Amino acid sequence: MLQVLLEINDRYSLSEMAQMAIEAGCGWIVLAAGISEEEKREHYPAMVDLCRESGVMLTVTDDIEAAKEYGMHGVFLTLGAASPVKVREDLGPEAVIGAETGESSVALELERADIDYVAIAPDKDAAATIAAIRATGSQFPVVAYTDCIDADAVLALKKDGFSGICCGKPLFEAEDPVAAISTVRDMFMN
Repeated sequence: MLQVLLEINDRYSLSEMAQMAIEAGCGWIVLAAGISEEEKREHYPAMVDLCRESGVMLTVTDDIEAAKEYGMHGVFLTLGAASPVKVREDLGPEAVIGAETGESSVALELERADIDYVAIAPDKDAAATIAAIRATGSQFPVVAYTDCIDADAVLALKKDGFSGICCGKPLFEAEDPVAAISTVRDMFMN
């Protein structure tokens, strides 16, 4: 799976980036934390509609209220942002909830608590963390949050056992973001 992270930048609006991600075949868009209320009002309603019409998952980082207010699919929670279990109770069983962790034991607790996926940094310990999760028989999705999108990095993430990757900034710095997103998606999926 490829999650495309949308962050405010000087080149494109949030809506433009969402449209490019969808054109490239991305099935999951994640909105970054820290987006202003003005940007939310300007872009979120149209993005929610666009994603629903296109069958694309739309989640937001750490902003539970925005997920509820705008009718997004769910949230991604960074370390310490909120209790994933309490967020599940608040958003209900249909919401998609991801949580950042670096420990296999925490990932397994989150899986048992009906959290949908975990994200970890693709560091030197990532393969061991994923191996510990898989050793229990769990197929819990583990996503790498990374800015490394070259072929070698993507292949290394696959080899480490990641279920997916989330990337943003480098994709939209590319000369052709649609092509960059499509290429990364294809590299990871094949």
